[in-house]
Amino acid sequence: MVLWFMPSRFGSGASAFSGRLFIASALLLLSACGGAGGGGSERPALSIDAQFIDETAKQDGEAPVRSVVATLSHAQDAPLQAYWNFSQRGVAGVDLTALSDRQARLDINFKQPGELERGVYNDTIEFRVCADPECTREIDGSPAIISTRFEVTDPDDPFFDEPQTTARRIPATILDLGASRIVWDEFSGLLYATIPAGTSGEGEPNDYANSVIAIDPQTHQIVRSVFAGSDPDQIEVSDDGSYLYVGFLNSSRVRRFDLPEMTQSLEISLGVNDRGESLFARDIVIAPGQPGTIAVSMDRTNRAPDFEKLTVFDDGVPRPNEVTFQSVHTAVYPTALAWSEDGASIYGKNNESSGDNLYVFAVEEAGLSLAASYQNAFIGHGDSITSSEGLVYAADGTVLDGSDGSAYGQYPSRDAFTEQLVVDTERRLALAVSGDYYEAQGATTLQSFDLDQFTVIDTVAIRLGGRYDSLSLKGKSLVRWGEQGLAYVNDGTTPYNGDGLVVIIDDPFVIGEVAERKHMQAGW
Repeated sequence: MVLWFMPSRFGSGASAFSGRLFIASALLLLSACGGAGGGGSERPALSIDAQFIDETAKQDGEAPVRSVVATLSHAQDAPLQAYWNFSQRGVAGVDLTALSDRQARLDINFKQPGELERGVYNDTIEFRVCADPECTREIDGSPAIISTRFEVTDPDDPFFDEPQTTARRIPATILDLGASRIVWDEFSGLLYATIPAGTSGEGEPNDYANSVIAIDPQTHQIVRSVFAGSDPDQIEVSDDGSYLYVGFLNSSRVRRFDLPEMTQSLEISLGVNDRGESLFARDIVIAPGQPGTIAVSMDRTNRAPDFEKLTVFDDGVPRPNEVTFQSVHTAVYPTALAWSEDGASIYGKNNESSGDNLYVFAVEEAGLSLAASYQNAFIGHGDSITSSEGLVYAADGTVLDGSDGSAYGQYPSRDAFTEQLVVDTERRLALAVSGDYYEAQGATTLQSFDLDQFTVIDTVAIRLGGRYDSLSLKGKSLVRWGEQGLAYVNDGTTPYNGDGLVVIIDDPFVIGEVAERKHMQAGW
């Protein structure tokens, strides 16, 4: 049998979740014994007929109601219990109605539009079926996740001429530095940024041009700077906080700086190819637990495609086996890199051709070899990937299984993501920044996702202020810092359009909202 429980709708804030049981008249006992074919040999499983609901209403309109049907297959003689949670940004409540001994309907009741400000309200509904009252033994397909998007519009402005923003804005501090990229070092508690030649967004000479600077994200002050060379660009920090590696836009070298002093201790020459073309660092990644070992993806000049070779260096000494453009013909362009957590492999993403390939390179004492290539693995371009728990995360929201290149999941978004998707495995969150003009005109959009369910948790707008409010901006070089911090560099094409702004955020949104799980009593 299946016990369909009707929880009461309660909560005082946008992050409240439903969880209490209304036992008296809302408890429906449904017979679901014997399994689909009468034998009961297969495991019970839950499925739903919709995973995403997109609804729009004007402020003077009626509250919409949308329905999702849940189906139970192969039910056994043992009792099963069903319950659900939901966030309450745009959803007022969820009602459950039994349709048969195998199906129930979840009616999603949105809030009255007149009670809400204009904007977009994202919610998540979590529906579980379990074999025990504590829900420690969930059946297959549980939990089923439903993501909703509820947009409230101006009744007098049907064409959305005025800016539409998300339900909540979060503050940000802006440093007009003309930066290229940033990284976070947890040991020093500082952000490090590369500043190439050029001017600030206000057209003034940049005092930090051609430097690497250290920023205290708490005080927003530049606490240290060092001349790096002409047009520093790529920057990476070792996982023990000992080294900072810097690549350059117009110089065939990588420099290493000792931290926290920021003194240069090593210069790695990238040289030229057999045609005499200089090579530049397209991406740099540091081996986990080995601060002296890096892999560098190198570009050549004046010829497309740009990729030339991928090399591993140990304290500046190249390993002999390289992956080169010539050795693998035209099939491999690993321009974005990520090291596997065990250090045995390097993942590469093709950003130069329409293939959008995932490459896996075996890392050995002698160097690199191509272990696997998976065609059309990603859905779009993006200048970076990251790896965690055996998965490869890309800026386009694609998540791949690093062991076989298969699709593992996809984070939904209306717009291209930032250059980097930030993964927080401790809190099971993913974060991304984009200039989503449809959803947050004149603002930058910050989205949080459930890391494992690939659903939107929330969307907020970041107001940059002043003349930047009229621009649709995207982020790059996105990093987490501190307890609830996030920082990125704005990608605005030109300094006047906000290119190179360092945006620093310190807000609880960054660490997500934890649903309050109530203890569920069975009622018998």
